[in-house]
Amino acid sequence: MLELPPGLRPLAEYARDRESMTREQFLAVHPTPVLIVPMIPPLQDAERFSTRKLVVGGGVQPAGWAAVKVRKRAGDAFPNFIWVGREVKCDIALPYEGVSKLHAQFILKPDGEVDLLDTSSANGTALDGKRLEDNAPVRMRDGAKIQMGVLEMTYRTAEGFWEELASWPRTPPGGRGEGGGGSVR
Repeated sequence: MLELPPGLRPLAEYARDRESMTREQFLAVHPTPVLIVPMIPPLQDAERFSTRKLVVGGGVQPAGWAAVKVRKRAGDAFPNFIWVGREVKCDIALPYEGVSKLHAQFILKPDGEVDLLDTSSANGTALDGKRLEDNAPVRMRDGAKIQMGVLEMTYRTAEGFWEELASWPRTPPGGRGEGGGGSVR
């Protein structure tokens, strides 16, 4: 099985949680939004020091799907700013091709809403197919598609994630084990 970066967990494990819990229990254990991320090989240590511009249409075939919680790491300053990037010290570390060291930021608003901001990354951030302007926050919605580098991810609120997992297959088509297969809608 593919080794995942810290913080990423196969969707098959979340699906098992959902099967063993009530909705209220699941939402109490998993109260934050998540990013549903393809399981692809992360960059190796020697490749993590520079961001290469990507050729459009590279198409990476995932081994399955994983989720990472959109939350601040314990003990970090500025609790409303969640850093996303290739750097291991980011709150959400995504060591993948075309993801900058400090690529983007989720901003937790006082009203409970979440914004996404591209931090002038080399390859940019797209939300639902539209490239974000640098340093201009955009409000997130459940089911939004985010692209950073080669990663095409889906943003799900805690409630949306619960619903997503209701139809998530535990075994991908073709019976290749519990890789968390299926397709993100």
